[in-house]
Amino acid sequence: MPQFSAVKSLSNKLLPLAGQLVLMLFLLTVITSLLDLWRGRQVQGAALPDQALTAINGDAVNLANLSPSLSVLYVWASWCGPCKVTTPAIGKLQNDYPVVSVALRSGDDQTVLQEASTHLKTTTVLNDPEGELASSLGIYVTPSIVFMKDGKIVGFASGVSTYWGLWLRAKWFEFRTS
Repeated sequence: MPQFSAVKSLSNKLLPLAGQLVLMLFLLTVITSLLDLWRGRQVQGAALPDQALTAINGDAVNLANLSPSLSVLYVWASWCGPCKVTTPAIGKLQNDYPVVSVALRSGDDQTVLQEASTHLKTTTVLNDPEGELASSLGIYVTPSIVFMKDGKIVGFASGVSTYWGLWLRAKWFEFRTS
C-alpha cells in the first residue's frame, strides 16, 4: 500500500496546481479578449476602403468588395516575433476562410514573398512598406487580424493567437453578423 499512498499524495499536490492552471488560462483568455475589444473599438463597424490595391503577384484587390461571407485580413511584419507564432495559425485558418495578407514595413516585394511563403498559402499578399494601408484601417500593432464581411470590419484581434482561438473568433463573428 505504500505505492498507493505515494500516488494519492502526488495527486493531492497536482490537483490544486491543475485547478490554478485552468483558472490562469481562463483569466488570460478574458484579459486578451478585453484587450482585443479595447484595441478594436475604433475599427469595428468601419467601412473598408473602396480602392483598388495591387497584390505582389499583380492581382487587383479591393477590400470593400472581397466577399459577402466572412474573410480575414492578416497584418503582420517580418520583424515581428509574435507574428512568427500567429502566422502558422493563419496558414491553417486559410482552409476555412479567404485570407488577404498585409506585410507591414517588411522590406521589398521579394523579401515579403519569401517570408510569406513559409506558412501562408495565400497568393494575395499586399506589401505596405510605409504602413499607409494599416494606418488607414486604424491598425498600429502586429500581428493584427481583421474579420471582414460585406465591406465592413466585423471583428478584430491582435497579438499572439492559435488556430483554435482564431477559428472560434471567426465563428463568433459569423454568428453575430448572420
